[in-house]
Amino acid sequence: MPLPPENVPRGMLEFDDQFTAPVSGFDSAEDYYEKCSGGRFVSNISIPTIVLTAADDPLVHSESWKNVQIPDSVRLIITDAGGHLGYVARRGVDPDRHWMDWRIMEWVHNACYADKK
Repeated sequence: MPLPPENVPRGMLEFDDQFTAPVSGFDSAEDYYEKCSGGRFVSNISIPTIVLTAADDPLVHSESWKNVQIPDSVRLIITDAGGHLGYVARRGVDPDRHWMDWRIMEWVHNACYADKK
């Protein structure tokens, strides 16, 4: 059954407040975000880790990272563009337009061979 126009969510916060949170047993979108965010666990990461995100991600806002304590073992990369899990670069910026693939391979290579230099 279609929603009346006044009840159609205008963004992810409203969508999560109206649908995701109640269906999943949370009081509100804010309650859902607080209890399900991985950000509260990042400060406990002790093994080398890379976190990739984009400033234009419509689902996970990059501002949410500013209050996260990032340990030395975590490298946080926030690109200007890439959307949600997109990471497709403009032509000519990277050898391959799949930006995330290159960053992961570069990171793994450096992690594996850092002690051998």
